Amino acid sequence: MSVKLDWDIDNEQGKHNSYKEDKNSRKARYKPLLTLLFSIVIFLSIVAGVVYALYWRWEQVNEYVEALLVDTVQAEVAALRIGDFDSFINVQRSASDDWYRQQQVIFQDYQTLKVNNDVSLVGEVVSVEVDGQRGRVQVQEIIDGTPYIQTWFYWRYDTGWAHVPPDYTFWGEERVTQQEYFSITYQAVDEPTANGVQASLTRWFDDACGIFDCLNLDPVQVEIVTDDIANATWRDDAEVLLISTPFRERARADRPFNRQYQVDTATLVANYIIDYATQSDAAYPADAHFLRSSVVAWLVGRFAEVNPQTPLIESLVANYGTESIPDLLQNLQPNSSIGVLSDLSSIPFLSEATLDWRDFVVWRISLESDLIQRGDEATWLNLYDLTNSTVSNAAYARYTASASVDNIQVLDIQMSTADDGTPQLVTQVQMIRNDTLVQETIVFKLVNNNWLRAS
Repeated sequence: MSVKLDWDIDNEQGKHNSYKEDKNSRKARYKPLLTLLFSIVIFLSIVAGVVYALYWRWEQVNEYVEALLVDTVQAEVAALRIGDFDSFINVQRSASDDWYRQQQVIFQDYQTLKVNNDVSLVGEVVSVEVDGQRGRVQVQEIIDGTPYIQTWFYWRYDTGWAHVPPDYTFWGEERVTQQEYFSITYQAVDEPTANGVQASLTRWFDDACGIFDCLNLDPVQVEIVTDDIANATWRDDAEVLLISTPFRERARADRPFNRQYQVDTATLVANYIIDYATQSDAAYPADAHFLRSSVVAWLVGRFAEVNPQTPLIESLVANYGTESIPDLLQNLQPNSSIGVLSDLSSIPFLSEATLDWRDFVVWRISLESDLIQRGDEATWLNLYDLTNSTVSNAAYARYTASASVDNIQVLDIQMSTADDGTPQLVTQVQMIRNDTLVQETIVFKLVNNNWLRAS
């Protein structure tokens, strides 16, 4: 039997008699905290309400300012539509008289455009941007069923908005698109342009790199700029391809990167790729220059989906495959003659090649005329087979006459064999010589694997 001390008994009793706080005391203790939290909520609600009210008011003001700008633009377009010059010119504002003269010309151009075309000028503003006193709008026009965009700039004076000269510092934030073979830097206004450039370059490089080995090809840096330059050009350091924004002028709304922009850009890109794939330069007046230029034009035709008018290269690809192009460029030397084609494993002899020589004939006749005009007799002689005195006398007669020719067209071309068994091309050519339209039969003989004129 155990003995419990007094303090053990007191401890056991304490287990059954824990202290309980009075409900009113608990409420009194939490009340200040709840009051503080409630006050904070009310304060934050008031702040949020003030911020929302200010934001709402700011939006109202912005919407009002933008609405006034849109009204100004629509009034200006209405003046163009009805031919109200006074109303139109009253919207213009500049410190320079040149702006007013330029806008007067534009007004007259619109009036002529309306006479000769189906023009819809409804003043549809498709984009509006306001930055303080500055405004920029894009207005849609429909000409012969095709949508176009005009990009105009405005300034908010005390008297309201006025059409002012372009401010290309107000062209939107800078953006960059990075791809495997190229990058594009542009500003927000040119988002549609950049989309078109990206789609085209992606397709072009996919096509070209399926023909050429692009493993070590440096990516092209493209910048879409607002500078007043050609549609497309290399920057002075030749490392950056510059494309001028089409929105400096009336631009296609559905395709701002239009066909002419595509052709100009494709030409630079094709040259860039061919420079990479060619071991050496091609010197004029050697046939190497003609061949390289023809390959570039052929590649541009593939890129921009236009007729390259390069029958020789087209027939080379059609009969011997696209792999013949990089092989040709690898063999091309600065002074190569047309005989370089026989260095291809598939073409041992030019006379046996299934090729269309029409543009080559045009090249040689044009080259001959140019060398005569320049007085370069030594190089001119290399174009001829002068073993026949009759051919030699006729050639020197042409050289002495120094007649210029242009608009050369090959009407017919036939491969045949000369009396001595030499392969020859017999061509029927039409051209303008000294402003006179003439037709001639011109013969080229294959001498040392090179086509030389023999008539």
